[in-house]
Amino acid sequence: MAKTYGSTIGEAIGTLVEKTIFEKVKEAVTSYDATVASENVRNGFGNLHQIDLVVKDNQGNPVILIEPKYLRYTKHNWDKGSHICMTHYLIRRSIKTIRKSIAVLAESWTDNSVRFIESTGVEVYRVPFEDIVEILSNYRVDFEWRERDEAKPKRAWEAFQKLTPKQRKSIGDSLTHRIMPNILRSVKEALSGGPFKPRGIAEVELTIRTSHNEFLSAQFGNVKEAMKYLLDLQTDKEDISENF
Repeated sequence: MAKTYGSTIGEAIGTLVEKTIFEKVKEAVTSYDATVASENVRNGFGNLHQIDLVVKDNQGNPVILIEPKYLRYTKHNWDKGSHICMTHYLIRRSIKTIRKSIAVLAESWTDNSVRFIESTGVEVYRVPFEDIVEILSNYRVDFEWRERDEAKPKRAWEAFQKLTPKQRKSIGDSLTHRIMPNILRSVKEALSGGPFKPRGIAEVELTIRTSHNEFLSAQFGNVKEAMKYLLDLQTDKEDISENF
């Protein structure tokens, strides 16, 4: 029963975070004639991915992907983190209008897993476990228990069920109040083309697929280096084995 009640209230907290972010982002993008919705997005390999928030510009083009993810135990860090990385990366490769992808990580994410997610180009915002425990305690919901505890998760879920819609909305606002200004600023910058400074090229990444379905990846600090690398391949030569 501990797993059932713990998972249930965890999902409820995750839903509050997602709903709050959805509503505030939706309000913020209206001045740009943009929209936000939960959608299935197809990558270049034909696979569909459910994305919690997809922000589209006034032409209907996807511009920003936002995914709030709740995680109770750190043992699931790499599974869920890898899913975010691969999903967003494949979609960004397929849809050229996407400028930014954001993950909002609630609860128990390790620093290593967060750095891994950020290394794939995903912008990360965190709602720490300690914040959730403190905020819920204000509503007499004890959210701190050991993994195999059976009694506390049940009492926590029963207490949570007694909360009014107004109280639940207040919890969602409290859980996200620290990160929301930065999320909204990031969203607005992506839609407006800001901040008001030139967009330089920080890095060039090349991926080459061979006739053996092998992948050769390389990163460069500027376009000139990337072009030199491509020229060194001698355009469309029959065998590039020496480059591996």
